[in-house]
Amino acid sequence: MATTPNRNDVLFGRGHVINAHPGNQRYRSMVESDKPEFFRAKKRKDKRAIALHIINEINSLQPPGRFLLESPDNKKTGTTKSGEAEPVSAEAPDICQVHSSIQNKVWVLVDADKVVEKVMHRLREKPRVKSGGDNQRAEQHGDILKSFSPDTARLEGVAIGEK
Repeated sequence: MATTPNRNDVLFGRGHVINAHPGNQRYRSMVESDKPEFFRAKKRKDKRAIALHIINEINSLQPPGRFLLESPDNKKTGTTKSGEAEPVSAEAPDICQVHSSIQNKVWVLVDADKVVEKVMHRLREKPRVKSGGDNQRAEQHGDILKSFSPDTARLEGVAIGEK
């Protein structure tokens, strides 16, 4: 079923507008705070439980957060039982923080198994280290990742960050 995103929804996609969506920002924050526990978990069922915890937190927000994907049709209509097209109504007070380009698209709910898969993938991601010549450090997650500088990190004799 087609829907209009609210401020707590997590939108699957790419780009600045998607990244800046309030629900996506909250989701990334939740993931980052649970990453150390995820990396400490030894069993897949424990890792899955962490992902389900994040999903349940999103779903329990007011208004409830959902995981949405832009519809391939991208028409601002839904269908009735008779198959006739009908406009999709907006949840007025909840969309005030949603970018207009998001509101102008049609979004559909993502399958629950796909959501768990995506959340677990996000939890597995390690922080990105920007390339450059200065002494940039990786963000540390407990003792999972060690900080390093381009001067000390070497791979097969080539310093990271050198030109």
